[in-house]
Amino acid sequence: MIYSFWIFDRHSECIYTKEWSEQPTYGPTSNHSHNASISSNHSFGSAQGSVGSSRRASRIEGIPSVNTSIHPVAKRNREDDAKLIFGAVFSLRNMATKWAGENGTDSFVSFKTNKYKLHYFETPTNLKMVLLTDPSRPSLRDALHDIYVNLFVEYVIKNALSPQEFSSTNPIDNDLFNNGVDTYIKGLA
Repeated sequence: MIYSFWIFDRHSECIYTKEWSEQPTYGPTSNHSHNASISSNHSFGSAQGSVGSSRRASRIEGIPSVNTSIHPVAKRNREDDAKLIFGAVFSLRNMATKWAGENGTDSFVSFKTNKYKLHYFETPTNLKMVLLTDPSRPSLRDALHDIYVNLFVEYVIKNALSPQEFSSTNPIDNDLFNNGVDTYIKGLA
Protein backbone atom coordinates (compact mmCIF):
# COMPACT_ATOMS: atom_id res chain seq x y z
CA MET A 1 0.00 0.00 0.00
CA ILE A 2 1.29 3.45 -0.86
CA TYR A 3 0.24 6.18 1.55
CA SER A 4 1.65 9.47 0.25
CA PHE A 5 4.22 11.24 -1.93
CA TRP A 6 6.08 14.41 -0.95
CA ILE A 7 8.51 16.75 -2.74
CA PHE A 8 10.68 19.20 -0.79
CA ASP A 9 12.75 21.95 -2.39
CA ARG A 10 16.33 22.87 -1.49
CA HIS A 11 14.97 25.39 1.05
CA SER A 12 13.19 22.59 2.98
CA GLU A 13 9.71 23.69 1.90
CA CYS A 14 7.10 21.15 0.86
CA ILE A 15 6.24 22.03 -2.73
CA TYR A 16 4.08 19.01 -3.55
CA THR A 17 2.15 16.40 -1.63
CA LYS A 18 -0.39 13.77 -2.60
CA GLU A 19 -2.09 11.15 -0.45
CA TRP A 20 -3.70 7.94 -1.71
CA SER A 21 -4.74 6.21 1.45
CA GLU A 22 -4.94 6.89 5.15
CA GLN A 23 -1.54 6.62 6.80
CA PRO A 24 -1.09 4.53 9.92
CA THR A 25 -1.69 6.34 13.18
CA TYR A 26 1.22 7.84 15.05
CA GLY A 27 2.11 6.98 18.60
CA PRO A 28 2.32 3.71 20.54
CA THR A 29 -0.40 1.14 19.96
CA SER A 30 0.87 -1.83 21.96
CA ASN A 31 3.22 -2.89 24.72
CA HIS A 32 5.67 -4.31 22.18
CA SER A 33 8.88 -2.52 21.39
CA HIS A 34 9.04 -0.71 18.07
CA ASN A 35 12.02 -1.24 15.77
CA ALA A 36 13.33 1.24 13.26
CA SER A 37 15.95 0.62 10.61
CA ILE A 38 17.81 2.80 8.17
CA SER A 39 18.72 1.39 4.79
CA SER A 40 21.66 2.71 2.83
CA ASN A 41 23.72 1.93 -0.25
CA HIS A 42 26.93 1.37 1.71
CA SER A 43 28.51 -1.65 3.33
CA PHE A 44 27.87 -0.59 6.90
CA GLY A 45 24.38 -2.08 6.45
CA SER A 46 21.43 -0.88 8.40
CA ALA A 47 21.41 0.81 11.75
CA GLN A 48 18.77 -0.49 14.09
CA GLY A 49 17.45 1.06 17.20
CA SER A 50 14.73 0.02 19.56
CA VAL A 51 12.31 2.36 21.16
CA GLY A 52 10.16 0.93 23.92
CA SER A 53 6.64 2.06 24.61
CA SER A 54 4.83 1.68 27.88
CA ARG A 55 1.28 2.06 29.08
CA ARG A 56 0.50 3.74 32.31
CA ALA A 57 -2.69 3.64 34.30
CA SER A 58 -3.58 5.68 37.32
CA ARG A 59 -5.61 4.03 40.01
CA ILE A 60 -6.95 6.21 42.77
CA GLU A 61 -9.66 4.88 45.03
CA GLY A 62 -13.04 5.56 43.47
CA ILE A 63 -11.60 6.81 40.14
CA PRO A 64 -11.43 4.35 37.26
CA SER A 65 -8.07 3.74 35.63
CA VAL A 66 -7.14 6.01 32.76
CA ASN A 67 -5.17 4.79 29.77
CA THR A 68 -2.62 7.47 28.92
CA SER A 69 -1.18 5.68 25.88
CA ILE A 70 -3.63 7.47 23.59
CA HIS A 71 -1.73 9.85 21.34
CA PRO A 72 -2.40 13.47 22.41
CA VAL A 73 -2.69 14.76 18.86
CA ALA A 74 -5.67 13.14 17.21
CA LYS A 75 -6.00 15.48 14.25
CA ARG A 76 -3.25 15.34 11.65
CA ASN A 77 -2.10 18.48 9.95
CA ARG A 78 -0.47 18.26 6.52
CA GLU A 79 1.91 21.14 7.25
CA ASP A 80 3.05 19.50 10.48
CA ASP A 81 3.45 16.17 8.69
CA ALA A 82 5.64 17.87 6.07
CA LYS A 83 7.87 19.36 8.78
CA LEU A 84 8.17 16.01 10.57
CA ILE A 85 8.97 14.13 7.37
CA PHE A 86 11.54 16.67 6.23
CA GLY A 87 13.15 16.77 9.69
CA ALA A 88 13.44 12.99 9.77
CA VAL A 89 14.84 12.85 6.23
CA PHE A 90 17.31 15.66 6.91
CA SER A 91 18.60 14.09 10.14
CA LEU A 92 18.80 10.52 8.85
CA ARG A 93 20.45 11.57 5.58
CA ASN A 94 23.09 13.53 7.49
CA MET A 95 23.74 10.58 9.81
CA ALA A 96 24.01 8.11 6.94
CA THR A 97 26.31 10.46 5.02
CA LYS A 98 28.64 10.86 8.00
CA TRP A 99 28.75 7.11 8.60
CA ALA A 100 29.46 6.41 4.92
CA GLY A 101 32.52 8.65 4.76
CA GLU A 102 33.71 10.64 1.76
CA ASN A 103 31.66 8.74 -0.82
CA GLY A 104 28.46 9.04 1.18
CA THR A 105 26.57 11.45 -1.04
CA ASP A 106 23.98 8.81 -1.97
CA SER A 107 23.94 6.86 1.27
CA PHE A 108 20.36 7.28 2.56
CA VAL A 109 17.81 5.17 0.71
CA SER A 110 14.96 4.36 3.09
CA PHE A 111 13.76 4.30 6.67
CA LYS A 112 11.51 1.56 8.00
CA THR A 113 9.40 1.17 11.13
CA ASN A 114 6.80 -1.47 11.89
CA LYS A 115 4.04 0.88 10.58
CA TYR A 116 5.53 2.44 7.44
CA LYS A 117 8.54 2.70 5.16
CA LEU A 118 9.92 6.00 3.92
CA HIS A 119 11.59 5.81 0.48
CA TYR A 120 13.94 8.66 -0.41
CA PHE A 121 15.45 10.09 -3.59
CA GLU A 122 17.42 13.32 -3.94
CA THR A 123 17.76 14.96 -7.35
CA PRO A 124 20.86 16.75 -8.67
CA THR A 125 19.11 20.07 -7.93
CA ASN A 126 18.57 19.07 -4.27
CA LEU A 127 14.87 18.31 -4.56
CA LYS A 128 13.98 15.64 -2.05
CA MET A 129 11.32 13.12 -3.07
CA VAL A 130 9.73 10.98 -0.37
CA LEU A 131 7.27 8.12 -0.71
CA LEU A 132 5.56 6.66 2.37
CA THR A 133 4.42 3.05 2.01
CA ASP A 134 3.62 0.01 4.11
CA PRO A 135 6.77 -1.63 5.54
CA SER A 136 6.59 -4.73 3.33
CA ARG A 137 7.33 -2.76 0.13
CA PRO A 138 10.71 -3.33 -1.53
CA SER A 139 12.79 -0.27 -2.36
CA LEU A 140 10.97 2.25 -4.56
CA ARG A 141 14.02 4.43 -5.17
CA ASP A 142 13.91 3.58 -8.88
CA ALA A 143 10.24 4.55 -8.99
CA LEU A 144 11.09 7.93 -7.43
CA HIS A 145 13.84 8.37 -10.03
CA ASP A 146 11.34 7.55 -12.80
CA ILE A 147 8.87 10.09 -11.39
CA TYR A 148 11.62 12.71 -11.41
CA VAL A 149 12.92 12.00 -14.93
CA ASN A 150 9.70 11.12 -16.75
CA LEU A 151 7.14 13.28 -14.97
CA PHE A 152 8.74 16.13 -13.02
CA VAL A 153 11.29 17.10 -15.67
CA GLU A 154 8.87 16.61 -18.56
CA TYR A 155 5.77 18.30 -17.11
CA VAL A 156 7.14 20.80 -14.60
CA ILE A 157 10.70 21.78 -15.57
CA LYS A 158 10.15 21.86 -19.33
CA ASN A 159 6.84 23.71 -18.96
CA ALA A 160 7.42 27.31 -20.05
CA LEU A 161 4.32 28.47 -18.13
CA SER A 162 5.49 26.92 -14.86
CA PRO A 163 7.18 29.17 -12.29
CA GLN A 164 10.91 28.66 -11.81
CA GLU A 165 10.64 28.52 -8.02
CA PHE A 166 7.99 26.81 -5.92
CA SER A 167 7.17 27.25 -2.24
CA SER A 168 4.65 26.05 0.31
CA THR A 169 2.47 29.03 -0.62
CA ASN A 170 3.05 28.44 -4.35
CA PRO A 171 3.20 24.62 -4.71
CA ILE A 172 3.38 22.59 -7.90
CA ASP A 173 -0.03 22.86 -9.55
CA ASN A 174 0.29 21.06 -12.86
CA ASP A 175 -2.53 18.77 -13.99
CA LEU A 176 -0.30 16.68 -16.29
CA PHE A 177 2.21 16.08 -13.48
CA ASN A 178 -0.53 15.40 -10.94
CA ASN A 179 -2.32 12.92 -13.21
CA GLY A 180 0.98 11.31 -14.22
CA VAL A 181 2.01 10.78 -10.59
CA ASP A 182 -1.43 9.40 -9.75
CA THR A 183 -1.36 6.95 -12.67
CA TYR A 184 2.24 5.88 -11.99
CA ILE A 185 1.66 5.27 -8.27
CA LYS A 186 -1.59 3.39 -8.87
CA GLY A 187 0.35 1.23 -11.35
CA LEU A 188 2.77 0.29 -8.57
CA ALA A 189 -0.04 -0.87 -6.30
